[in-house]
Amino acid sequence: MKKILILYKSKYGASKQYGELLKKELDSTIMNINDYHPGDEKSYDVIIFVSGIYAGNITIVKEVKKYFANFKDKKKIIFAVGLSKKDSALLEEIERQNLSGDLNNIDLFYGRGNYDESKLSFVDRTLCKIMKKVLKNKDRDSLEPTMKALLEIEGQKVNYVDNHYLIPLLELIKSIV
Repeated sequence: MKKILILYKSKYGASKQYGELLKKELDSTIMNINDYHPGDEKSYDVIIFVSGIYAGNITIVKEVKKYFANFKDKKKIIFAVGLSKKDSALLEEIERQNLSGDLNNIDLFYGRGNYDESKLSFVDRTLCKIMKKVLKNKDRDSLEPTMKALLEIEGQKVNYVDNHYLIPLLELIKSIV
């Protein structure tokens, strides 16, 4: 049986929630990427990276690139967490922006996260307010999905974290384990 390591990076909690949901579904080990040390991955066959998307960037990609040589012989999967509704155009854009070069063979999955302005850092809250102000003057149909989602949830606390987003990833895992 293949051993699975879940490495997550969570700024506001949704990525950690997904990592913990995966842990419940899979015989696996979960670890915050900040606690990872080269060599921790040696006894694992599959590495699942779980991380949020901010300004189109999957935040854990920096660490994946940094430690890529450690993971090169492992099955690698990324589960990205964002606010936008899932569709093929969104996934293609996320993949194009984040998974080039060595990372182009990593399987990408997506789930919606959460948003609560009261919990945002000062910098993130300020950036979101500026972004929303700029976006309000634009035609909504011309906006990228992430920007539309930001406008749709203005002033709300939302939590979209749900097991059903994990189903495609779990089906892949079952096919390789």
